[in-house]
Amino acid sequence: MKKYLFLFVPLIVLIGCAQKYIDLDFDSGDILRVEARVEDSFEYKLVKEIQDEEVVQSVIDIFNSERWTTNIDIDMADEPDFLLNGYLIWISPKGNHLTILKNGVGYVRLSEEYSSSLHEILVGKEL
Repeated sequence: MKKYLFLFVPLIVLIGCAQKYIDLDFDSGDILRVEARVEDSFEYKLVKEIQDEEVVQSVIDIFNSERWTTNIDIDMADEPDFLLNGYLIWISPKGNHLTILKNGVGYVRLSEEYSSSLHEILVGKEL
């Protein structure tokens, strides 16, 4: 039994290091800049600035709703659909999830519920 314990403990440590919550680059007192990709281009346009502290706190809560995968390089096939204060956000091909990436930090795929809520905050309509 002790033999298996030595195998089990490193596995738990490895999993614990791979996924965690991250320190966000903004807090409830900051202004969030939402930029949307101009269709079929590599350009983005400012669509909204979020200054309301309660709404910014909602974004923080959504970002912290899931565990982030860290210490991994991600290469997405397409350009992000949105930029949010340095965070890159993609809509899934099925249109039901958002994936958020922070270069050098990690990424998270939000649940359908949180994806829809964040999309509504970003552009004013549910996903």
